[in-house]
Amino acid sequence: WVKGAPKKKELYAKNPGWVSPPAFACGVYPQAAFPRSEQAIALAAMFTCFLAPTAWVLAHVEHYKSRGD
Repeated sequence: WVKGAPKKKELYAKNPGWVSPPAFACGVYPQAAFPRSEQAIALAAMFTCFLAPTAWVLAHVEHYKSRGD
């Protein structure tokens, strides 16, 4: 079992419907929490990557309709 992670019995007691405990993405908990500034930058980058192309398409829908292709 992963060092520092909750015990299996604790996970099953809190979530009786689980067949197996959740997997940890990196295998262990990070030693220190990420600073708020890094979290904000990562969140802004993710939103930009997903929302900017969508906004572009929605802003140009009329142009795409009038192309006639």
